[in-house]
Amino acid sequence: MTLLISMPMFTEEPRISLANIEAFALENWTDVDAFKDATEEEGAISFTVRDSIVAIGIMPAPIPWSDLEGPCSTSCLWANAKEEISGHQYHLVVAVSSEALSSVEAAILLTQINAALLAVVQGAIGVFWSHASLLIPRDVFIEFALSVLPEGSPVPIWVDIRVGPGEQGASTGFTTGLAAFGMMEIEAIDAPESMADLKDRLTGLVDYLLQNGPVIKNGDTVGEDENERIKVVYKKSKLGHKGKVMRLNYSNGKPKRFSLKFW
Repeated sequence: MTLLISMPMFTEEPRISLANIEAFALENWTDVDAFKDATEEEGAISFTVRDSIVAIGIMPAPIPWSDLEGPCSTSCLWANAKEEISGHQYHLVVAVSSEALSSVEAAILLTQINAALLAVVQGAIGVFWSHASLLIPRDVFIEFALSVLPEGSPVPIWVDIRVGPGEQGASTGFTTGLAAFGMMEIEAIDAPESMADLKDRLTGLVDYLLQNGPVIKNGDTVGEDENERIKVVYKKSKLGHKGKVMRLNYSNGKPKRFSLKFW
């Protein structure tokens, strides 16, 4: 069973019309079926689409600040997150559960439903993508859902990729959110490349994994060509993740500009 959850936020009580949400989804994505078996009770809505259950719970309160404080301080996509989020009074809990869809397929459906809600429901300001502790403003989320999702995985709204300075001019980075797709997170500690290049490398690896599944094995190497071999090792996280992560081990000096290959 696959289960993914998100939390769109609103400045006023969300008045949800399933007909409007369905119309927006059917107009913008060819892989969305008509909604079926809809039930509406006070504070809760559910329906099926693509043989999966979508449940929407209306919460008459903001998301607790303790859940949002950290994501607000690190948000790259939402520059004024703290100021804008502080005004939200309601949120939804949107869940997709499925025995038929993979985690990536469920994330696609969850993204489509969230984008439709943001587009047609008054007072929407953005989404808390809880699996990655990511905050995405309304217009950015809708743009990713409409423009990027049909072409491939919208990595920046599904997985948090954070990069910062390491020791002696090196860079350190990690992902948060791959666990929701049944995969280990990735870490690179004191990588001998710029923060921008490491961000590109991690983004490319995440995109590859989302497209192909957990195909990077312990001991595999990645790099630009056969002369650049960055070894992937499964190790306990040094940056706070539970369990093991995929650690990038740079063993042959400064890497070349990134494009993905496995050797």
